[in-house]
Amino acid sequence: SLSTSGFIIQSGSIALKPNHEFEEEKILGPGTLIGEMALIIPSERPCDAVAKENSSSSGVKKESRISSIWRSLYRKS
Repeated sequence: SLSTSGFIIQSGSIALKPNHEFEEEKILGPGTLIGEMALIIPSERPCDAVAKENSSSSGVKKESRISSIWRSLYRKS
């Protein structure tokens, strides 16, 4: 199925795992927009996004949070 939304990482980190062997995994953090092409045209995702657990200096686990941006909110009417 085609994706019709993008995401902004609010906290924590997200690992992008490409569907191709020749590309490396990328770790992204807060403020990063992912899936932005789906805001312009519906498209298939070129990789999987997996939430990573972060540890603070005190050893307390944090969770990854994202916000979705739907294409209908982004495009002009």
